[in-house]
Amino acid sequence: TTTDTAEETFSREKSYTLNDYFLARGFAVVYAAGIGSIDSDGLAPTGDVDETTSTVAIIEWLTGKRQAFTNRDGNIAIKAWWCNGAVAMTGRSYLGTLATAAATTGVAGLKTIISEAAISSWYDYYRDG
Repeated sequence: TTTDTAEETFSREKSYTLNDYFLARGFAVVYAAGIGSIDSDGLAPTGDVDETTSTVAIIEWLTGKRQAFTNRDGNIAIKAWWCNGAVAMTGRSYLGTLATAAATTGVAGLKTIISEAAISSWYDYYRDG
């Protein structure tokens, strides 16, 4: 695998007040597209184990235990050099659910989660929408 310089970009399109709070205090904020959303591959599942697995993969990348690439061809690796290995997750509603799911795996490096209004009962979620 070739490691070249990759351009890092930042977008404020998906602002979330709690993230702004952390940014102001020197924390980094990472937005990652879920399976089948934004520019990611696949079909968007709901409550699927693959969502948990891909969330764990992002945490592993942040902590230096997994490679990530800047494109689909996988020829430019990028490291989260700015991450000290301590990861926190936050999210409201479904994103809070993904944070909870990742925490249940015991993935190394995930130190805390803040889940707001996360799904606590898949039965009720599917029955009541």
